[in-house]
Amino acid sequence: MVSRFLHLNGRNIIVAGLLGSLGDGFCQIFMEDSTSSSDRTFDPTRNLALTLFNASYVGYICNVVYGIYPKLNARIRGDWLLKSKARGALLATTLDNFLHVPLGYIPAFYVMTGSIKGHKWDKIEDELRHHWWKSTWMCWMFWIPFQAVNFYAVTPRNRVVAVAVANLVWTAMLDYVAHH
Repeated sequence: MVSRFLHLNGRNIIVAGLLGSLGDGFCQIFMEDSTSSSDRTFDPTRNLALTLFNASYVGYICNVVYGIYPKLNARIRGDWLLKSKARGALLATTLDNFLHVPLGYIPAFYVMTGSIKGHKWDKIEDELRHHWWKSTWMCWMFWIPFQAVNFYAVTPRNRVVAVAVANLVWTAMLDYVAHH
């Protein structure tokens, strides 16, 4: 059972975790405000939080969610939708960005990374409330165009890896918003 899980999901989990770690590292080293490069410090707990979030959420949960979209497409619009790749990509992009992202991904990001960093619930909730709209809006600007292409042109088996690669840039952006 464990070997089957790792066989099906291991690549996505490892790639997403590594790229999430790189995105956070880039953000901490090159994007954070400081007066000089010698003032910059690297926070390993924050990097661990981003690595684990990306590995588990992007590497695994997105894999599960993306597998649900074709089934929802068929139920929402009937089998004709599955016959049109463009319509299927449009509906999957819409579901992902206007349902999954604001109600699942963004809250999970703040709750999971805050918990791993040892923040109390009140602080996590405040950060989520304070940053939710800006994080969601930035997500739409970045991910809607990417996901439209991803759901249209990338094979289902490789969608999570494509997201993990794009997530390298996205993690640095979201990380920057979450820490400013």
